Amino acid sequence: MPSVPDFQSKDIEAEQIVSALRTYGCCVIRGIAPMSLLTEIATCSEKIYQNMDQKFERNKMSEKEHRHCYCYGIIRPFEEDYTLKSGKSMKEAMLSCVLDSVLKDTYAEFFKSNELNMLIPSSHLRRVKKEDAVPYHQDASVMRLQKVHFINSWFPLDPAGIDALCVEIIPEAQDHCWPSGLKNRGGLYGHIEVTAEQIEKKLTAEPWKPVLLPGDVLLLHSYTIHQTNASEHLTKTRRNFELRFGSREILGERSDIDQLEVDFS
Repeated sequence: MPSVPDFQSKDIEAEQIVSALRTYGCCVIRGIAPMSLLTEIATCSEKIYQNMDQKFERNKMSEKEHRHCYCYGIIRPFEEDYTLKSGKSMKEAMLSCVLDSVLKDTYAEFFKSNELNMLIPSSHLRRVKKEDAVPYHQDASVMRLQKVHFINSWFPLDPAGIDALCVEIIPEAQDHCWPSGLKNRGGLYGHIEVTAEQIEKKLTAEPWKPVLLPGDVLLLHSYTIHQTNASEHLTKTRRNFELRFGSREILGERSDIDQLEVDFS
């Protein structure tokens, strides 16, 4: 096991990935997604973002679209239909990056089930600018699923961590949600921020700032503490897409959250 869980996709086994998730709460796998597919998704998303920018500049964007998507840089392929140049739907292409790779067996092994649900509201594309950087937090708090284990598959569409924003992680697995928002400084995620003082008192792992390239995937457990890596030299906007899955047996009880049943057998 490396000092940080950074693997090449060639010959990686699901058991190794699961072990990394249980130890570190995160894992990077290099070169796991096909570049041709990612290029199609990136090209399609750029056109969608251009259209959104034009609507916003011309004051033709509805309040719902602004609140639900634009202000967070979000495209929602599981709520709207988008078709790639090849004719494949964007949502099918995104799902295939998980289901046609070792991640399929990884998720089934991690959750001890082939019957998983995807969280639709938090499975989407994102465009993140410098001013959109968020502080340390746990995804379980963001999604209001404080007692639920789920995993995020984070796929970059642009190089992230070289000159564009990326993710900074505390690679130390957690088993619960921490108290958050103790020093609410306002801004995005201020109410659920995990403070530097809390981290210093409880954790020993050093922050990890991986560079992620298209084709790579970052897996993040819902309790893993992370934030935007917005180091001074990272000034460019980045795009990525995220797919969050958990046990159907557990998530199925939450009728207040839109979900997609996905077969991992």
